[in-house]
Amino acid sequence: MLVRVFAAKARQECVGVSADQRYLRCTRHRQPNRRQSAMNNHQVNAFFRFHQVLWLLALVAGLLVLPTKPANAASAGPACTPAPTSSTISMGNVNVPANTPNGTLLGSSSTVTMSFDCTSVFSDNDYPNVTIQVGNLATFDGNTTAPSGGIMFKTNVPGIEVDLTATPNQASDGPNGPAGVPGWELGTLNQTSCTRHGRHGRIESCPPLSATFTAQLVKVGAVTPGTFNISPVAQFTNYSNGYSNSANYYANLNIGSVTVTVPACTVVNSNQTVTLPTVLASAFSAPPPIGQTPFNVQLNCSAGSPLSITLYPGTPAFTGAAGVLTNTTGAGYAGNVGVRLFSDSSCTNAITFGTAISEGTTQSGTMNLPFCASYYQTGSPVSAGQVTATATYTLTYQ
Repeated sequence: MLVRVFAAKARQECVGVSADQRYLRCTRHRQPNRRQSAMNNHQVNAFFRFHQVLWLLALVAGLLVLPTKPANAASAGPACTPAPTSSTISMGNVNVPANTPNGTLLGSSSTVTMSFDCTSVFSDNDYPNVTIQVGNLATFDGNTTAPSGGIMFKTNVPGIEVDLTATPNQASDGPNGPAGVPGWELGTLNQTSCTRHGRHGRIESCPPLSATFTAQLVKVGAVTPGTFNISPVAQFTNYSNGYSNSANYYANLNIGSVTVTVPACTVVNSNQTVTLPTVLASAFSAPPPIGQTPFNVQLNCSAGSPLSITLYPGTPAFTGAAGVLTNTTGAGYAGNVGVRLFSDSSCTNAITFGTAISEGTTQSGTMNLPFCASYYQTGSPVSAGQVTATATYTLTYQ
């Protein structure tokens, strides 16, 4: 447009003069007009270049303020804060008798609770939601149904698995872990539950998500003694749907050390009653033992394990002689009479309470451990009545 204006001025100034004068005058006027035109063309070009730069800068600025989303599937999102960062479920040790049916729950279940605080994820990124995920599961048994509906995890002790359950959402080995790996989602937190500084201010706090995990031992086959732990049995992360990928794993759930024993023997009758004969009070004038009664502790055993048995007084022990239990006191019970126990069938070797009695090496099948019981006079005079005493025992295998 500037070029056209100057050209128009040149034509107007040359009107009404002779050809020679017009040439000279127009020449004088055109020369500076050409320089001005060149300058103005330069200005126009510079103007357009300047506006091109501004347009590019505006485009870059516009790109910088666009909402951000994950650049690629491999980038990890921001992490919530777990408490604790590593939690261990401790179930203690367990003894599994040989005749225990498969599917039996062993010992007692044990529970831990973890919480996940996502305040920083909400306040720093303004995400509308955050979901806690569980993944990186230990080796699980997808062919055995968990009694409680959770996940059955294998152990390095044959015949023993761990049933893991969770709330608020049940443990699962489905494809709901990070990037579709086996796992599950514990739950989702929403920004609407957070507290802000003022109506539209920065997020200050958000309620955490709490989850409870319970582990139970289960017999699934023939058991071999051993010790195991699972560390970790699962790990935790989080993501925001449509805004961020899963964060790197930042918390662990572990199964603590468990020792599994298999007794070499099982007791046929664990609540055995031995009945002594009725005797006259005058019988205690004779030398002991009086009313001797042999009996056996019967076991079913597998071969090859050193075995010992230790007896303990149920009713108080008499301090005046080894192996004597005092009688129950009260109306109807005999006075000054107790029961003495022996570690043989002939009532010869009185036992010492609390001291192990070696029974040799176990044999396959039925084993009978011989014992004997008799009356014992603990004072004078002996009065008629009922005699009742109790003892307990433990079996030890090496």
